[in-house]
Amino acid sequence: SRGLGDVYKRQDLIKTNLKNQIIEKYNLEVKFEKNLGYGLFPKPHFFVKNTTIIFNEKNIAKAEVTKIYISIKNFFSSKDIKIKDLFFRQTEFNIDSKDLLFFEGILNSNRSEHNLIFKNSILFFKNKDKDVVFFTEINNLNVFQNQDFNQQLNAKLNIFNIPFKLKIENQLKNKKLFANLN
Repeated sequence: SRGLGDVYKRQDLIKTNLKNQIIEKYNLEVKFEKNLGYGLFPKPHFFVKNTTIIFNEKNIAKAEVTKIYISIKNFFSSKDIKIKDLFFRQTEFNIDSKDLLFFEGILNSNRSEHNLIFKNSILFFKNKDKDVVFFTEINNLNVFQNQDFNQQLNAKLNIFNIPFKLKIENQLKNKKLFANLN
């Protein structure tokens, strides 16, 4: 029989493995506040509540729920787990002008065919005195590699109760960035 210490060791090993893959694949540093749970449906995944997102050693967001979808063939191996998609729900971003580079970093470094998704979230943009200048609701923000192997960010947002869609395509080979705002 396994002792409780073995369970905690396995949990820590999986957390470390997942955090390292998230940094490598998405250029995203996270801190898991709670223990991981796991589910098999609709796809195998780990989930955790209260995930902190860190940028330049500063906590810039907290996600109520994080789901880390993984490959089914490595589900039972602590060290061979491979992340497929990363999903954050009810994330509250608190950023200023320096933190906008966070989104650029994700768009420049996500060279994976797997999705990075934020749903039902909110972004508070603050000035240098830490006062909120504006906030935007993030209905859906998805970063992925499109069929042309370019990095793409699609977002459905509301700012001042006005809905808009944002599409940014980063053509890494041509070193061009295209943005479309509707």
